Amino acid sequence: MNGGNFMSYVIGIDGGGTKTEAVLSDETGQVYARVLAGPSNLNSGSRESIEGTFLKIFSEIKNQQPELFQHIDYCFAGLSGTENHVNKEFIEALFKRLVGGQFPYLIEHDAVNALYSGTFGEPGIVQIAGTGSIGFGIDQHLNKKRVGGWGYLIGDEGSGYAIGRDALQVIFQHYDRNQKETILANLIGKYFEISGDLKDIVPTIYQAESPRNHISALSKVVFEAFDMGDTDAKSILQRAAKDLSKSIEMILEHFPLSNKQVVLVGGLFNRNDVILPMLEHFLNEECELILPKVEPVIGSVIAALQQINQKYIPLQK
Repeated sequence: MNGGNFMSYVIGIDGGGTKTEAVLSDETGQVYARVLAGPSNLNSGSRESIEGTFLKIFSEIKNQQPELFQHIDYCFAGLSGTENHVNKEFIEALFKRLVGGQFPYLIEHDAVNALYSGTFGEPGIVQIAGTGSIGFGIDQHLNKKRVGGWGYLIGDEGSGYAIGRDALQVIFQHYDRNQKETILANLIGKYFEISGDLKDIVPTIYQAESPRNHISALSKVVFEAFDMGDTDAKSILQRAAKDLSKSIEMILEHFPLSNKQVVLVGGLFNRNDVILPMLEHFLNEECELILPKVEPVIGSVIAALQQINQKYIPLQK
């Protein structure tokens, strides 16, 4: 809180490899300024592009709310790629140059935003499963534990990519046994618009600009095959759910939580009617599986408020 101002004003930033969103908000979640900019992950963009992202964010927030910008209590930036110390040091130096002395700030992993989008600042676990996957937990002492998130060449178990990769492996195992006619194989052939031999998919994937995105997109096809009763699709999704349950349980082994809230974030959970029952089946721990209640950038607002000992008290709608 600043001076005679009874409200706390914070900036929350949620950043990734393709886009970064920032808001100026108060403890009720009311948004006074919002900016959408480019990438903020050095693993995906150049230093010049990252600098341009944050220059745009702070200048546009100031332009939208010049008076409130003078009363910022805190800024929290949850950014992917900041687990790399070199990346984090670059971002911290950039913030110091752009807003140093104007207000305090903290840079953390974007998983914090995702977690707080479901727990509203309370301890818990977030399991992210989109193109990639990562598990992340914060306990009551603000200790942090990460599991996975090592990228598709090393890990990403239970992710959209893993599901798509497993689907391709299965259909070509059937192909090698001359068992080409399966629901999953036919749907994947249609997805790639292959009218001839199934093996024609192979060059399409290997010559693609981003084979990873091509493969992860197949997760939707796997769900479609599951809906049609394909047993391979069911096995693939069960394997993904089992891998995600292992990620959650590894975090719980590191620090037991009295309130075992697990926030499920990412495109995979758009089909929570399928994944949630499977996840509940494989989890040995009693957990409360929840979906996000607010967007990730509001999760970063909650993290900023936490740094100034303020609670997030959303307005009743």
